[in-house]
Amino acid sequence: MAVAVPVSVAGAVRVGGGVAGGRRTAPGGGAAVVVAIVHGVIPGNWRGGRERGRGPDWLLTVSTAGSPPSGGVAAVCGATVQRLTVVRTSVRIGNMRWDAQRVDQEDPALLRLPGLVRTVRAPEFAGVVFHEVRARSVLNQVPGGSRMPFRWTVNPYRGCSHACTYCFARNTHTYLDFDAGQDFDSQVVVKVNAPVVLAAQVRSRRWRREHVAMGTNTDPYQRAEGRYQLMPGIIRALADSGTPFSILTKGTVLTRDLPLLAAASANVPVGLAVSIALLDRDLQRSLEPGTPSPQARLELVRRIRAAGLPCGVLIAPVLPGLTDAPEQLDALLAAIAAAGATGATVLP
Repeated sequence: MAVAVPVSVAGAVRVGGGVAGGRRTAPGGGAAVVVAIVHGVIPGNWRGGRERGRGPDWLLTVSTAGSPPSGGVAAVCGATVQRLTVVRTSVRIGNMRWDAQRVDQEDPALLRLPGLVRTVRAPEFAGVVFHEVRARSVLNQVPGGSRMPFRWTVNPYRGCSHACTYCFARNTHTYLDFDAGQDFDSQVVVKVNAPVVLAAQVRSRRWRREHVAMGTNTDPYQRAEGRYQLMPGIIRALADSGTPFSILTKGTVLTRDLPLLAAASANVPVGLAVSIALLDRDLQRSLEPGTPSPQARLELVRRIRAAGLPCGVLIAPVLPGLTDAPEQLDALLAAIAAAGATGATVLP
């Protein structure tokens, strides 16, 4: 009996698990039947055997038990399921490589992430996977030997969709068993309970209300902040506890929180800085493909200043042969001054 179900096929995906051998025992005790995805339909022999279609890159394993089901199973290579026909419960689809793309679906390979709640792929964030975790602590103490002018940081996100090729924080992603390249850009860990945990930590009698720096590892106003909205709660927790803080960002999402930041500045010192390393739009697309344009960040500086808040600009890094020409730096500094920045810091 052949089953043909319309599906949306965006590309071929090799499904692992040794299906090339044909029939095998499947989870749940059924028999595994290999079917093929060809030209947008799934043909298959529910009584056993296999059809290779266009080769092993197109193989899919379906577990069956008993007589053939009357319905069909929709599957997709590299795209989301558009239609799924419910079949008998004796039909099971094993762990497929695209399972991690489903909302509320945990990737077993990532269970080592402490506090993992779920893994999410949101349609509005193409190519980015969010791993939502519940953190036990969000205040990070800077090592004693560090030359940083602060002792405490808060990073609600790990990994950064800004995808800056020169980012010094990339190697920290390897601590989570991700790689420092594409994974850093696309596998973003979200501390979904960061505001609540931080509020409890800064209420502690042991907390001495020392300065807290944000944006020192990954950007707290990367695009994910538009979805998760963690920063308002973090700002309130710090301001309500009398804790001074600073934020360094490339993200224009910060504009949303300007009223809150202005109110916080009435209670505690608030430092804001925008990172702008260059003006050339083509170079920016190459080096910082996930960031707002330099012009958008200059506008962010203007809006921060219009809200009555000080705003510095960090020009970093200065890249030899790319952004270090005197005329490039002169033009950048002139644009920063015209935006009303209260200062600029240049770092190699």
